[in-house]
Amino acid sequence: MKKIICFVSVVALVFVVAGVSTAFARSKKSKDTTAAQKKNVVPKKVKEMLARKRDSLENTRWDIQITASTGEKKISDVVIFKDKKFSVDGLSVKGFPPVDYSLSPKDDESGQVVLETMQTSEKEGTIFWRLEIAADEMSFKGVFSEVSPDQKSQDLYCSGTKIIIGGTT
Repeated sequence: MKKIICFVSVVALVFVVAGVSTAFARSKKSKDTTAAQKKNVVPKKVKEMLARKRDSLENTRWDIQITASTGEKKISDVVIFKDKKFSVDGLSVKGFPPVDYSLSPKDDESGQVVLETMQTSEKEGTIFWRLEIAADEMSFKGVFSEVSPDQKSQDLYCSGTKIIIGGTT
């Protein structure tokens, strides 16, 4: 009799464990599907927001200040967004051409976007840009990293403000 009760208890336990495992698997699958659905929605919204930001940058000019980590001012110049390209007036004459740039949302949901690009000049080397553009699109701050042809590198800080001329940019 004890053997039968023990056997029935073991069988019941197996069914309970199997039921819990199945319910857990269904629940996890449901959560995974919901997360996948959300992932498909969010990128579309993000993509649309980034397209609007890119359009709002088009044909704008920005005063930029580039400083060393010591606070010493290095360059004052003008950033230009034209034809979906990024350029800097003073660097253009040094052989750094207008370049494509990428935009991505800043992770903190502040409405800021991060611009990243790289400019190369055969004579002057390479410049890497990483700018955080404010949500109101009136200012940015970031890092300007230059690598000379002899591979010496220097990181500088930069900040900029949109130039408004006669009520337009």
